[in-house]
Amino acid sequence: MPLQGGVVQRGSGIGAQAAGNSTVRSADARNLVQVMLDGLPAKRLDRDTARAGMPSYASLSNAELAAIANFARTRWGGQPGDISAAKVQSLRVDR
Repeated sequence: MPLQGGVVQRGSGIGAQAAGNSTVRSADARNLVQVMLDGLPAKRLDRDTARAGMPSYASLSNAELAAIANFARTRWGGQPGDISAAKVQSLRVDR
């Protein structure tokens, strides 16, 4: 599923909105990188609505994850693209 700024709809589930999301807007990129590394489980919100899960992207290199996180932060979060591959590596080790 492509990364988008709007609400992601797949089947009957809904996904998180990247634009304005607090994880993307945060000055501390730890949560964003952790979600990219660990993924998120799907969750039933009510009888008719579910939030789609997000797979882990831990198989990507540290440089690839940093590039994706920096894109999301600068495009949708108003934050600098200052996440380095070394920062991703340090968060990968802390998990």
